[in-house]
Amino acid sequence: MGRNFLGIRRRVAGHGTGSGAACAAKPATGPPSAGERPGDTRHADPLDGGLADIIRYGAGMLDDVEDAVRRCRSEAEPGADLARTCGTLVSGYLTLRERLGALPATPLSLRVDQLLNYALLVTDQASLLAFRARDEQWQRLADEFGDGLGAPAEELRALAALTENRPPERAG
Repeated sequence: MGRNFLGIRRRVAGHGTGSGAACAAKPATGPPSAGERPGDTRHADPLDGGLADIIRYGAGMLDDVEDAVRRCRSEAEPGADLARTCGTLVSGYLTLRERLGALPATPLSLRVDQLLNYALLVTDQASLLAFRARDEQWQRLADEFGDGLGAPAEELRALAALTENRPPERAG
């Protein structure tokens, strides 16, 4: 288990194990067709440009989010380690959303942004609960988190599974 560019443990199987094989250049046969012109994304792969990496990193952090939420709901005296974990996760999702915002907006990228924001908000709200005074409302609020992260997290994991056969984007 390595650490990703955010310093967060990776849990997505096969991440970072691309073949490294260079893509063969397409021979020039005249002007590009309509689907190949720069800026024309009608035939572009929606996972190009780093979107697949963002999805994988976001999904790879979900196990840590689940653990952090569980700890926020159960630790009687949460400490600095839990605060650091939650802060790192929130920061990681903010960074991914920032990277996503630099990509062209597509229906898929907009949905991924919603899914990343969901994980960020769940983590943030759980950490607020953990460090809140233990009054008569605390247990009710903790119970409202339920078990697991729900459908948005499963959707992000499913998207990540679709990207498993893609090598990570290389900075160039």
